[in-house]
Amino acid sequence: MLCQRDIQENGLFVQLQSSTDRKVALKDAKYVICTIRVGGLKGFATDVDIPLKYGVD
Repeated sequence: MLCQRDIQENGLFVQLQSSTDRKVALKDAKYVICTIRVGGLKGFATDVDIPLKYGVD
């Protein structure tokens, strides 16, 4: 939902699709992005706070 909001707010022509079925996910895919979040929200806060400290959003 967060990515879709960013796409809409920036007027991008991007389509997102997610699946737990690898064959479905890879069929006709131009890009595949796999992400995990280590450390939960506490760990993620550091990923946001440090760049913001230096003016990077």
